[in-house]
Amino acid sequence: MAMGERSLREVKRAATRRALARTTYEMVLERGLDHVTVDEVTRAAQLSRRTYSNYFANKEEAVAEVLVQTVQDRLAGWTPPAGGDLLAGVRSLVEHQFTGDFPEVLVSFRGLCSDHPQLVPYWNDALWRTWSMAASHLRSHLRSTARPDQDGVDADLAMVTGAIYGVVSTHFAIVPGAGGTGSAGASLAAVAAALTRVLARLEVALGPEGDAAVRAAHEGAGQKSLAAGVEG
Repeated sequence: MAMGERSLREVKRAATRRALARTTYEMVLERGLDHVTVDEVTRAAQLSRRTYSNYFANKEEAVAEVLVQTVQDRLAGWTPPAGGDLLAGVRSLVEHQFTGDFPEVLVSFRGLCSDHPQLVPYWNDALWRTWSMAASHLRSHLRSTARPDQDGVDADLAMVTGAIYGVVSTHFAIVPGAGGTGSAGASLAAVAAALTRVLARLEVALGPEGDAAVRAAHEGAGQKSLAAGVEG
């Protein structure tokens, strides 16, 4: 198959996957997971049930895909700041995501999970996938800046993205049966404040004070190893 034909096929497959996910999500959001069938979704999307099965194992998986696609779309439209600074890139990306439709999808999906606990594993998986994508995107950007200490940058990136993931997943923890999106709306405001605090703390950790602490830790570890060798 020629490159152009393969690319066109991939574009069509992506469009089909997107249409099925979005249609499922919107119908479930309007009527509830238990009141939507795959047959109804495929009729609305003008596709076959077999096609649906080729892309998604069930409705839950299709609903979760919308969160992933939303983040993908925002990543595609993000322009990294110049300079290659890790925290500047993270701040820019977080702000970019939270000024789009990601917060609305996040809150809506979280509300669905409260009403339909069977969605929770898909919610957790989607959250992790989105943060993995964001970390990969940031890593590619940082590597393109030809930083000398890439191993250290990767470790710092893992720390920062892990902290952000922890903040969001904690503030949007699912409580089965809680219902509605009111608590999620409150969490949306709280998560923004928490992210601001965490990034401020990380700025100190990744700055001169943090570098000094790392050097001291390495020196201490080296002295302990030397002492152990002498005693041995």
